[in-house]
Amino acid sequence: MIITPKQPRDGKTVSRLGKLVPYMLRGKGEERCTWYMAGNLEGLDRREDAELAVEVMEVLHQGNVRAKGNKTYHLVVSFHPEDRRLTSAELEDVVRRAVTTAGLGEHQYIAVRHSEQEHEHLHVAARPAPGWRPATVRRRPPTSISTKKPPDHVISRQPA
Repeated sequence: MIITPKQPRDGKTVSRLGKLVPYMLRGKGEERCTWYMAGNLEGLDRREDAELAVEVMEVLHQGNVRAKGNKTYHLVVSFHPEDRRLTSAELEDVVRRAVTTAGLGEHQYIAVRHSEQEHEHLHVAARPAPGWRPATVRRRPPTSISTKKPPDHVISRQPA
């Protein structure tokens, strides 16, 4: 898996962030967000602040003259169906670790939890600052030498 920005398929200039966050919050109808977090968006940490958080992220992105195109990154963290439900503090830790590992820890992001499927999962929408390079996730080959299961993925930064 490689974490990369996705450009609008229809070629329109509508912000991916402006479409992604409403999907994360409501899907195609009813509310589906069961937990909300805003990273590096001081004072916008309540679910009710989500729309304003998107506007702030959009305004700052418009002022970024170095960024070409829409630089919205979408990370998904899925939990096993048998995992226990994590607390808010544990979810915040998971999100911070995921965005930091992807190299997005210093950037603005919005994270939500979805619980409507058989397994809980988190969505994170992030907007990087100028000069940032995406991380690459590479699969490790399976090994039968160790009795411990190795991590399935390794995340590394692409050279600038």
